[in-house]
Amino acid sequence: MRSKLLFYLSILIVLVVVTTPATTQNCYESSIISPSPFMGNNGEIFKLADGSLWEVKYEYEYLYEYYPSVVICPSRGVLIIGEKSLNVESVAAAPSSNKAGSRQAKEWEIFEETNLVGSISGTVQQGQIFKTTSGSIYEVTGLTLQLVLELQPTVTVLRNGDIYKLIVEGFDEPLICKCLNCSTTQNNTTTNKETEIRNYSELVDHLRNSKIIAQDNENTYLGKLSNEFDSESVFNGFGKYGNKFSSSSIWNEFSTFGNEFSSYSPFNEFSSTPPMIIRDGKIIAYLTVNNSINGAVSPKILLVFKEKF
Repeated sequence: MRSKLLFYLSILIVLVVVTTPATTQNCYESSIISPSPFMGNNGEIFKLADGSLWEVKYEYEYLYEYYPSVVICPSRGVLIIGEKSLNVESVAAAPSSNKAGSRQAKEWEIFEETNLVGSISGTVQQGQIFKTTSGSIYEVTGLTLQLVLELQPTVTVLRNGDIYKLIVEGFDEPLICKCLNCSTTQNNTTTNKETEIRNYSELVDHLRNSKIIAQDNENTYLGKLSNEFDSESVFNGFGKYGNKFSSSSIWNEFSTFGNEFSSYSPFNEFSSTPPMIIRDGKIIAYLTVNNSINGAVSPKILLVFKEKF
């Protein structure tokens, strides 16, 4: 009897050893690149660095995290951020992770990330037509009735065959649409993205080691655009200019230089006096999300490419 017990116990140990690696491989490290800040509340859709989209389910954490490093476990539907574990659900797979049978399974995939043109106000309903800044034109085909007021909102477009789902910033629910001209614009999408990547690489080279100076009365120094090991770098989370709790940091959403309502903040989309980016005593750009300013460089873009500095 004892020998049989030992036999079955040995089989159980072997099974545990064999299956453990497979379970471990179901989780992987990544980072959240949008939205910023990430709140961790129910219904929030976020994008990981690999391009996949996820939705927070039944959580209300109010985390206020900017581009945090995370661990995602797709098979368990769990996102681990710091010491917290959140329930999440996949919305769209990463563009590069399409498997052989993915088209047959008809999963949603990311088609483009862009903005809607102009001011969107009033009632959104079936039959309405939207144009994006990338040139795509979509007609709402799904049943919906929403009252909105947004100025050129960002939109993530998912595709499933000939059906498109528009996830629009500020809208209560996604819009199911058909694309009226995607056959003529799709071929340009890949080329445009490749050009953008090259342009961003050139931008990083252009800005590397430049200084950020506020346009307040004191011309306050706000740090450097350098690697995260530099004590003066805005990417050094432990430094004076990279710590999100520091009054001299642009990442402090409660400070003069990080508050989205402050005229000296790079996150105020209407500001005409955002921080200057200076090198060799000359202004080479402005750090701002206000695209109407010549030479505007978004701090959100710089964070995505911070490892290149």
